[in-house]
Amino acid sequence: MRINHSVDYAVTGIVHLATLPPGTVAPVEEIARQHALPGHAFAAVVRRLARAGLVFTQRGTGGGVSLARDPAEISMRDVVEAVEGPIRLVREARTNGAQALTRAVWERVERAIVAELEAANLAEMARELPLNPAAAHS
Repeated sequence: MRINHSVDYAVTGIVHLATLPPGTVAPVEEIARQHALPGHAFAAVVRRLARAGLVFTQRGTGGGVSLARDPAEISMRDVVEAVEGPIRLVREARTNGAQALTRAVWERVERAIVAELEAANLAEMARELPLNPAAAHS
């Protein structure tokens, strides 16, 4: 199992925003450049984050992207599901025998993944960054 590029770009960009002072609007192109992300792909991810209500976007001079909520209120699950949709390792289907045993294992794995993603929030992640710009100003 791998995290796809879109999720990686979303996490990178939104954690970057969490390191900035509240209300800061950062140019999408600048975030992409700073983190060596492909601009067009990152811009598409930002649109998904905006549709999910995690970021605000502004067009024009001085435009860019900013967090729509307090970083402590945004979990990694929120970010992953904004980009990829609901986290589902198990399809809704009737199973029996060995399939039922396998399904039970996958359901436990899914619950563990969801719990870990819900427990991790942007504020904590931003504080743990080694080069946290916000920490440099404290």
